[in-house]
This record gives sequence, structure tokens and C-alpha cells, in this order.
Amino acid sequence: MNPTTLLDQNQSQLIIDQAIRGQAQVVLESSAIGPRSVNGFFLSGDTRALLIELTGHPALNPTVVVNSECDVQFYNGKRYRFASTIQGAPQWGESRAIAVRRPDVITVSERRRLLRATLAPSSSVELTWQNAGAPYRCMANLLNVGAGGLACRVSADAARGIAPDATVMASFQLPWQGRSYRISANVTNKTPGSDNNMILGLAFDSNAECAADRASLQESLERSVEAAPVVGA
Repeated sequence: MNPTTLLDQNQSQLIIDQAIRGQAQVVLESSAIGPRSVNGFFLSGDTRALLIELTGHPALNPTVVVNSECDVQFYNGKRYRFASTIQGAPQWGESRAIAVRRPDVITVSERRRLLRATLAPSSSVELTWQNAGAPYRCMANLLNVGAGGLACRVSADAARGIAPDATVMASFQLPWQGRSYRISANVTNKTPGSDNNMILGLAFDSNAECAADRASLQESLERSVEAAPVVGA
């Protein structure tokens, strides 16, 4: 697992405020919700609570989830995490949200460099997602991949078609291995590249459906990344 660092209170609150302003992507897990995590983004917050608007339409029973413990991960340049308590599950129209107690401190995951493999320009990843209910697909250049996510280069048009709250399915292979991986992810950042391209940073989801692929990927990287040559070098 990636090592984590506990931030002090001032650092933690500054990063939380930045995440709220940037409507950072959030993954929330709680036994009261069920075995699957729910995805969303920070909508607002004050000194006592953080409001997370959920993507999709998960079935939530307020009488069950309120006062339940939860684990919250969010992405704001790095991956942050904290334990909290669900304080409410408001709904307006078709929108659903979860309010959690604002933590005093949070932890940051320090990604180990040996768990991120830089790949040859010929490496590719297939991205599939939905926008307004319609399916979309594109091929992208796979730049690097780690146990927690990947970076790829796509056309600017394709990048603009991926909504900030979209869940993207990434399908790819490692060049030194024939196994195919299919892992759902959230877009954590979009950086302009050359020739009308965009660099996408994707953070893998922690849902149960992709657990086997995530575990196999981490094992392969731990075993092979330092020894494996870069294809095409």
C-alpha cells in the first residue's frame, strides 16, 4: 500500500478549503451504504460539515446512513483521506447528497515512485464513459500507470466530452504482460498538451468490481517495474 502522512490541522483545513473551491472528486465508503462505494464531488462546506453531491442515483435510506461512520477519499493534486460520520442525506429533485462531519486532520497518500511505470509512446488505453446517458469511447496514449491511477494523452475534443463527475472505464495492457486490465476511474486533472491534446490524470476507483484487476496490477508493478525495460527504448 502507498505510505500515508498525517497532516497538521492548519494544512488539513487549507487543503479541504481548496478542495471545496475546486469541487474535488470524492469517493465515499460506508457499511451503511453497502459494499459499493459512491462517487461525488464537494459541493460546499462550513466549519462543521462538508456537503458531497453524489453522481448517479444511489439508493440511500437517511434513517440508516445518518450517524454512520464512513471513509472519505478525495483528489486535489494528491489523494487525501479521512474518517468521518454521516450527518445527513439531503435530496432535491433528482440530486442526492451526503453531509459528513468536517475532520480536524486528514492524511495524504505518498505514491511510491517504483509503483509507477513509464511506458512507450505506442502504449494505449481505451476510455469509455457516458455523457447525458449516451455512451462514448476513445483511444488514448498511455503515458504511465501506477497502482492508484494512470496518465494518458487524448485529443482536446475527447477530453472536453468527459464531464468532471464522469466515471471513466480504462482498459489497457502492460507491455511486458499479456493480461488485460479493466478498471473504473475518476478524472483528477486535465492539463493542456501539445498539438491540441490534453493530458488526463485518472485515479482508480475502489469499487469491489475492479478489486481483482487493481490487486493484479499492483502485484505486477511491484514485481516487474524496476526490471522491465521500456518498450521501444
